[in-house]
Amino acid sequence: MGGKALGGKAMGGKAMMLSGAMVVMVFAASAQTFEVASIKPTPPPDGGPRVIGTRGGPGSSDPTRVRLMSMSVVALVSEAWDMSALRISGPAWTGEDTFEIVATMAPGTTKEQYRAMLRNLLTERFGLVIHREPRVVSLYALTVGKGGSKLKTPQPDRPADAATDAKPRQSMTKDAEGYPVFAPGLSMTAMFANDGKPRAGLQAHNESVDWLVKMLAGQLKATVVDETGLTGKYDFAMRWVPEDRGGVTASETADPAGPSLTGAVEEQLGLRLTRRKSPLEFIVIDRAERKPSEN
Repeated sequence: MGGKALGGKAMGGKAMMLSGAMVVMVFAASAQTFEVASIKPTPPPDGGPRVIGTRGGPGSSDPTRVRLMSMSVVALVSEAWDMSALRISGPAWTGEDTFEIVATMAPGTTKEQYRAMLRNLLTERFGLVIHREPRVVSLYALTVGKGGSKLKTPQPDRPADAATDAKPRQSMTKDAEGYPVFAPGLSMTAMFANDGKPRAGLQAHNESVDWLVKMLAGQLKATVVDETGLTGKYDFAMRWVPEDRGGVTASETADPAGPSLTGAVEEQLGLRLTRRKSPLEFIVIDRAERKPSEN
């Protein structure tokens, strides 16, 4: 009898453990899903500017709500897998058709959890199927220059001033040479065209080197890998002369009118871009529905 009683307790304990495991599994599954998410196609621009990018989400001033604006499936995969869009390929429409996603998540959601939620959303609503494959490509390695990094410790955010902040803040102007001048505390990249002589600049406030890597990849139209070993958050600014108004190329030669992009990275940020060939992992979109399932 006593043995049976003990056996009954053991079985009860086992059941409790199994129940606990089930609870953990259900919690883990729910932690990978947005509370609410809507997806809709982005209408063609009506002649005005189109805003592309992400607002809100973990690490922002609105951490429980994220808005992904005018983003292609390739761009959404880039966001979800934290990989440059230059390393993602798929059917032509996945880089052309754009969508807007608005989603909410629980307080305390991390960036890693947010990306997992977005991956699950793309799988569920677009029927996304991908695979990974290695390729040898020409890329740029970002390293610290011989003189050391010139990235600075972030300055504290300016205290709110009701008299000033009540007025619209002009985010950008240009100086006498035509370079962008940004309002304090902003992270932005911009270019002005002055009588056919473009001038570009960037300003970063409390940003990681990863932010710079993504900007450089977009400007160079090439993959950039971070080999600086710099893991903190920084303030930095840079200005350069693009080689043409449609973008810049990877020339190492400085423009007589001002520094090239690669020259500015070395002279103004204390970093260096070196071109080489290297194996990298790519994501290939095997399948995706052009019309996502209903909200």
